[in-house]
Formats: sequence, structure tokens, C-alpha cells
Amino acid sequence: MVDLQEDFVRPDGPMREPEAYRQLPRVQALIEACRAGRVPVLYTEHTIAPDVAHDFYAFWPPIANGAIAEGTPGARLYRGLKPRADERVISAKHTYNSFAGTDLDYALRCQGVRTSTRPTTPKRTAPPSAPFGAGSAGSWTTKRSSRP
Repeated sequence: MVDLQEDFVRPDGPMREPEAYRQLPRVQALIEACRAGRVPVLYTEHTIAPDVAHDFYAFWPPIANGAIAEGTPGARLYRGLKPRADERVISAKHTYNSFAGTDLDYALRCQGVRTSTRPTTPKRTAPPSAPFGAGSAGSWTTKRSSRP
């Protein structure tokens, strides 16, 4: 589950994506279906930290005002999503690409995963190829789905 965080999902969040909130029931159903089918579920949190932020973030008002800042409540996974103890949350992801500089690739490979499906809610703020970035992480096959 890619970047389903308080600041993106909450209807009053500073970087709200209305479609993300609207799709929560489907996302939760997909998570439950994955769990029932013993398919690994992982979550990512896109965070901004001063020592790893791109310069353009300083000029983007929500980011300049603290949205998705590392260690803040808004940067955490949306409160309606409840990862289990065996579901990894990748909380140090400083780009749209979920593989760049994270342990996502290693976490998936250690679970024997070679193919990933990524249901996405299009962000107005990200290029279409950005949410998962598997193409840049080696030999991954990805399938993009707009619905579970």
C-alpha cells in the first residue's frame, strides 16, 4: 500500500487526495483478501526530512509548512489502516519511488515475492511511473491496477 498517510488521505489533510479517502473501503477489502490468500502486504510512507529533501520541496507550500515531515503524525500511515505485526511499514521513503533508498526490494525478496501488484490512487503531485518504481529495482514484474 503506497503512501496512504494521514496528510494524503484525511479529508482535511494538507496534501489530501480525495480519491484516496474515497477508495479506503476498497483498499481495506484488498488488504483483507491478500491476508486471506497469504499474500504479503507491505506499506510505504513518503516522508520529508531536512537532510534528505530535494530543494524544490522548500517551495511547495504544504511541504514548506510541514506536511509529511518525518516524525510527524501526518506522515504516519492513515489511522484506518491497521498493519499486522508481520506486515512491514517502510517509513523512511524520501522520494515517490518506493524502491529508491528503502528496504522494500529486500523485504519482498526475503518473502519470496517476485511479482507485485500495486493498486494506486493517482496523485496530482506524482508522475504515473512514480508510486512503486519497480522498474528501477532490478528484475521485478509489476502489474498496475486501479481497482482490487
